[in-house]
Amino acid sequence: MAAGWSYFASFPQTAIAFAEFAKTKLTIPLLCVGGAKANGKALAAQCKIVGSDVTVETIEDAGHWLLEEKPQQTIAAIDGFLK
Repeated sequence: MAAGWSYFASFPQTAIAFAEFAKTKLTIPLLCVGGAKANGKALAAQCKIVGSDVTVETIEDAGHWLLEEKPQQTIAAIDGFLK
């Protein structure tokens, strides 16, 4: 239980580190894939903060488990990005 709660307790420090890392944007192509029923839009916004070349793919009718919920759409998003 302690380890599980420590994850959430680390959020303030994670936010500080994220803000520091975001000062220098990644210039490599970055793929952001998220489920529409989860944090897909929030994840996309975060990726755009840290990357200058961001491709966003939001998988509709999916939550956190993209490959289990929508395997074809998830693979297509990754495959399209890699081509």
